[in-house]
Amino acid sequence: MRASVPRCLLVLLVSLVLGCNSGSVFGPSALAGTYGASTFNLVHGVDTTDVLTAGGSLVMVLAPTGATSGTLTLPASLNGGTVFVADMAGTFSITDGKVHFAQGADTFVRDLAFTVATAGSVMILAGSATFSDTTVNVVLTRGGVLLRLR
Repeated sequence: MRASVPRCLLVLLVSLVLGCNSGSVFGPSALAGTYGASTFNLVHGVDTTDVLTAGGSLVMVLAPTGATSGTLTLPASLNGGTVFVADMAGTFSITDGKVHFAQGADTFVRDLAFTVATAGSVMILAGSATFSDTTVNVVLTRGGVLLRLR
């Protein structure tokens, strides 16, 4: 499913994340918990595909030890007719306020640098990167629900 999302909404999301408390230093224990994608979209030119609306998901469980588990699921409609499921088992590290994931599964997750922020009691990990001509935008939240762009 492709939907055109005005660029101003993406700018609003980035502003929301950057406007949150991102100046603090977070360690593995502070980041521990279960995160779910509240935003997960693919931007190709002027078209934006909402992976969550299409039936995809990304759940990451971060342990205080730096271990990770979870699942990335892409629906068949976004993966050439075949459902894609990847195990997110691995580790995470924090460098210069960014969270990096190291996993056996070869997915975009290990290629993103996630910015850490808080909005009240909600912990936010936000990452964005361009691969070929498609930009992947992911916001993972723990402890609440943030505005979800469609």
